[in-house]
Amino acid sequence: MMRTRDRRTLAAGLLVVVCLVTVFRGIPAWRRWDRATREEALALANTLRTVRAAIADEARQAREQEQRQTHLLAYAPWMIGGNGASAAAATVASRLNGVARSNHAEMGSARLLPDSTTADEPFEPVRIAGTLHADVRGLSGFLGAVQRGPPLLAIRALAIEQPDPGRGDESPERLQISFVLEGLTYRSVSDSAR
Repeated sequence: MMRTRDRRTLAAGLLVVVCLVTVFRGIPAWRRWDRATREEALALANTLRTVRAAIADEARQAREQEQRQTHLLAYAPWMIGGNGASAAAATVASRLNGVARSNHAEMGSARLLPDSTTADEPFEPVRIAGTLHADVRGLSGFLGAVQRGPPLLAIRALAIEQPDPGRGDESPERLQISFVLEGLTYRSVSDSAR
């Protein structure tokens, strides 16, 4: 059997060995774990910061989109009504007939010109070519009414001819006007999907 003093020496030796193993093996392992945990926490904090910035940016973009939509809706009365370019052209042709009649002019033909825009654009230009027969007063009234709108139309081309310049002074002056007008209509979602 071992003596008490030997047992104490052995216990002290074991304690020293355990302490040395803990110091030389455990503390570096603990430091590696601590460093890895801190790096992971830092990466998570950076990810959280990035996500919060993305959420704030998305909220800002949503507000800006809402403001743009509100701004564009303010222009809705100035746009050509109708579902698609053909319906919009019919609406404009009808309005032009009314404007021509109210200015003592005679509306000739009105036709839709082809469109070269892509289908992913929200607004579709509507180009209409037409003819009109009027005197100078009727022409100026017609052009003034077209430019005042609604709908807002731009005059892209205008040609004025006098069909019979040799006519005498006793007959009223009649001019033949050829024009191209352009306006915008909102492209519906179903039109954009095509």
